Amino acid sequence: MVRAVLILVLLILALPCQAQTEERTAMPEKGRLLWGSKMTFDSEPCCTTSSAAATDKTEAAAPGRAFRDGTILRLKLQDNRTLKITDCDDQDACEADRFRTHRLAAWWPALQYYVVKVKLWETSMAYLISEHDGRTTRVSAVPVLSPDQHFAVASAPALKKGDGVTELVDMRANPPVPFDPAAKCLQDIGVVSVGTALKWTDNSHVAFGDARLTDGKRRSLVLKITDDKNDKAEWECGS
Repeated sequence: MVRAVLILVLLILALPCQAQTEERTAMPEKGRLLWGSKMTFDSEPCCTTSSAAATDKTEAAAPGRAFRDGTILRLKLQDNRTLKITDCDDQDACEADRFRTHRLAAWWPALQYYVVKVKLWETSMAYLISEHDGRTTRVSAVPVLSPDQHFAVASAPALKKGDGVTELVDMRANPPVPFDPAAKCLQDIGVVSVGTALKWTDNSHVAFGDARLTDGKRRSLVLKITDDKNDKAEWECGS
């Protein structure tokens, strides 16, 4: 009996460690999958050799900071360090819950954050990665910054009724803090999806132009930050 228990413990310890918690911000670690992504640090400086040729337009727009080397996305960190993010996109080797591709979506120089889009098997999400130390915050989609860069909004459309996600991110905090707006009015009018046509109209209002209702109709919605000191927001559904 004791031997069986010991074998079970050894088998568990031999399995790769994967971060499957509800934490929204974490530091990449060797031997640990972060929300299913393999992310490791490299002491070699990033993006300084001739082999560091950018392979897409976003990486070319941030020369000397990011490049793709096959299945590996490399991001330059402070103190001449590099964060390596490795894709798992071989359908024969990567099960559906392990499938990941990582593409640099944006570089926010004033905030010193990389935005990385993570494509999953059927959906996607995004990482906000600090240039300072590689600390990573998970959000529901590639976020759009407010004009003053104090907040960002991330909105993932619904694949089926009720599973869409829209969240705001307080970029003034270190690390950034995602928070959910009050959604009562969406339920009252029967919103199936808030859509993806979003635009900041000022520093506290986000307009959504193509929300879909249960009866198939479309309408406009507004997401308003009601208390920027306590990270509170609510939907304005109008008439």
